[in-house]
Amino acid sequence: MQNMSIIPYDGIGRNLFCRWLLPVGVVDDKGYKALLNNEIDNLTDLGFIQTDGYDKIFLHPLVQQVALDDIKPGIRGCREMVENLKALFLIRNVDYSDRNYLFRLIESVIEYTEKDDIPLYIDFLNEAFEYAKKYKMGFYMEIILSELELYIQNIEPKETEEDSFKSAQYCERRAHFFNNKSIFELLCKKDVETALRYSLKAAGLCGEIIDFNPILAAGIYSDLAEVYRNKSQFDEAYKYLKLAGKIISDKKLPFGYDVFAIERKCANLLESMGKYFEAFLFVNTILLQIKDRKYNPLDMANVLWDGGFILLKLNQREKAQNYLGSAYKIYSDLRSDDIAFMDEIEIKLLQNKVIPLPLLKKFNISLEDFEK
Repeated sequence: MQNMSIIPYDGIGRNLFCRWLLPVGVVDDKGYKALLNNEIDNLTDLGFIQTDGYDKIFLHPLVQQVALDDIKPGIRGCREMVENLKALFLIRNVDYSDRNYLFRLIESVIEYTEKDDIPLYIDFLNEAFEYAKKYKMGFYMEIILSELELYIQNIEPKETEEDSFKSAQYCERRAHFFNNKSIFELLCKKDVETALRYSLKAAGLCGEIIDFNPILAAGIYSDLAEVYRNKSQFDEAYKYLKLAGKIISDKKLPFGYDVFAIERKCANLLESMGKYFEAFLFVNTILLQIKDRKYNPLDMANVLWDGGFILLKLNQREKAQNYLGSAYKIYSDLRSDDIAFMDEIEIKLLQNKVIPLPLLKKFNISLEDFEK
């Protein structure tokens, strides 16, 4: 009932709910799901849980309010669900079709739960922020950061007590928070100076966490490089990208979403420095890595988008049209519900006079008018 009380009012699929209540990484060889389903059936018979007659289960709004008031769900009481959500956010190369539902669940965890396990709660919020960043969801990024700021000051590096942190874990959480603040300032507020201040704070902690979490350390250095790129300080940007690359090489980190993001920043930096041919070679290398490892279409679209605008600068307009048209098709399939994002994409295509035919029809522009 603690977990059900933080589910959005329109309910959740029974199978999904049972899956999220299994401990992370546990194979259901002991009949966990059967036990959970039996418990759900008991609560349904008692009238606490309702069903739509198919797969979905939910609480009546009045029952939900009573449950929230009386049971007072906490992070500990909802531990399995919180950890499962955190695990979903960690797999950043997967594009979940129900992402809007996940964002509503983030809000529920923030609004309704007692914060009785601050380490887990901070980890959950940091990963939720990364997930919101992927879709440039500034509204949710700001909510998550505001909540993080309330709790990040309350952690201390202790070695003994329950819920305590070792020094590396303490530094990891603070570095992650500062880096997320920097990303928000740069991405949503366009405040490069404030972004740089937070990014340098995060980078200052990297020495403490390289062995403990090399992926995070490499990501922080690459994000600092991105801030310097936005300041047109390309030598500084290159210096920190080299540091990120050295961590990837020294620690033999496999190609995954985080490494992909760092390599994409390298291509963007080379483009900003006017090294268009080298940047395009980087783009093609990334595309091959994504294809070989069957990464999700959104990653492919982002790299095709980068490559298309690099090709424009190389005066290869026809090839650029193919790259940008392919990216636009993927965006249309995956992000059609994000109107602000699609408007931004379409305006940029219009401004650069490289535009897929469906978009011409949408804006009622003839091909002749477009060519003029």
